[in-house]
Amino acid sequence: ISQDVDLRTQLSIAKAWSLLYSSGQRRENPFLGALKPPSAKKILSVGYISGDLRGHAVSHQMLTIFRQHMVNARIRVVVFNTFSGNVGAHGQEIKTYVNKWVDVHQMRDEQLAASITNSLKIHVLIDLSGHTGGTRLSALSLRPSPVIVSFLGYGSTTGASFVDYFVSDLKASPPEMSFAHSETFAYLPPTYYPFNTRQDIDPRPSYEDAVIARDQ
Repeated sequence: ISQDVDLRTQLSIAKAWSLLYSSGQRRENPFLGALKPPSAKKILSVGYISGDLRGHAVSHQMLTIFRQHMVNARIRVVVFNTFSGNVGAHGQEIKTYVNKWVDVHQMRDEQLAASITNSLKIHVLIDLSGHTGGTRLSALSLRPSPVIVSFLGYGSTTGASFVDYFVSDLKASPPEMSFAHSETFAYLPPTYYPFNTRQDIDPRPSYEDAVIARDQ
């Protein structure tokens, strides 16, 4: 995201990239008109798709959210991991908080979309990658879920007609900025940014430890 490019131009660029992922085709949401409000007894299936649930800033930030999901019996959480390497300690910890972890880096777009729609029946799919490494926007362009959301991993619009919502807050994305997004803003109060409240904080460094002269 270049600060030297105006927001309308950024949106145009994002839309162009998203059309490449969908082979230039605009697909309508096949679930529209068939959606029903979840009943009080129905379990909501939420999917997260990302290549960053490993030793990455996104995994640090998402740990708190996954922990909270774990204690909510009405939400079933599935992770679609697009990273092909070792997910390390963070990935292993996240696995303990979710109902299912699926490695999808070898799946074709059609296979992945079918898994999301038919096998795992995801109601809400949350993309944590956008236009970054590990993205599977090409699979998302097949509209595998009734609701597709962009959150956290990419701090701007995807420009994709198949992504419905952009999760943010009123300060980061005020309503007057909606012209620069293809998605509808979905606000979290007071901030959309998840903090890992259990992460240890290193002690404040001393002058001696940092080898800094006190008169500098």
